[in-house]
Amino acid sequence: MMEIGDKVAALSITRGTVFHSTIFEQIDHGKFFVVIGENDHELVGFFFINSWVNQYIQGKPEMEKAQYPISAEAYNFLSHNSFLNCSSLTTIDKSKLASSISTGETTIKGQLSKEDLSAILDIVRNSKLFTPIEKKTFFAE
Repeated sequence: MMEIGDKVAALSITRGTVFHSTIFEQIDHGKFFVVIGENDHELVGFFFINSWVNQYIQGKPEMEKAQYPISAEAYNFLSHNSFLNCSSLTTIDKSKLASSISTGETTIKGQLSKEDLSAILDIVRNSKLFTPIEKKTFFAE
């Protein structure tokens, strides 16, 4: 059961919100990520922001199309132009994310512009990288 602070923090977990967190055990540094949706079972879907396009993606057209450039000029929390990796959906339990916001491990950095969010949703809704269930669950209106 979520604590009161966690419930308040959960209210900030909305589509297009950009967070920075150190909670990802498989990553040895803090990461920026963008919430793209959530399911009925309290799982939040998100995409990571990377400094560059991973070499693994290069030469894979469908994955390359899902690398969305975001400008440091438009988002003051970025120190340089970066890419939102929309080729791989990651999920996290909403209560775990809310708890990490309450403890300060995860911080809210901003919100994607309406234009960027719309472009990203167009990319993922039309991508062959995601199943119809993922699209309906995390990318629907």
